Amino acid sequence: MSNLRQKSEANLDAAKLLFDNNLYAPSVHCSYYSSFQGMKFVIKDFFACDYQQQESELFRIKQQKATKSIGIHEYTINKFGTEVKKFSTTEYLYFTRSIKDLRKFRLDSDYKDIAISHEEGRKALVISTDVFSKMKDLFHI
Repeated sequence: MSNLRQKSEANLDAAKLLFDNNLYAPSVHCSYYSSFQGMKFVIKDFFACDYQQQESELFRIKQQKATKSIGIHEYTINKFGTEVKKFSTTEYLYFTRSIKDLRKFRLDSDYKDIAISHEEGRKALVISTDVFSKMKDLFHI
């Protein structure tokens, strides 16, 4: 089994454990990374773009862009979205909205000097659990 797929599942398990122990900020962090790592694995396994190819594509994109501001998260989210859109517009809209919400929760959780509430932690966990389940069903991870 792929290490990233295992990490994705482990981060989802960690998010649940952290949430159950009232550790909402790290739970949000793990919820996001579960989905992010799952996307990277799906790009490799289902859409046939291995990790080295993903890094090479990102490097080429950075070389072509004047700002060079695209990072691994933007690349992965965009690549995943592009591939899913070819597969299903409905699923593309679902994943795009879900990842956008998770990313906002994670940025707030990791970088802002704010408390993360039970409700925010719950929302992130629900989204991440649903994303993982949907990736399992659609892409057989």
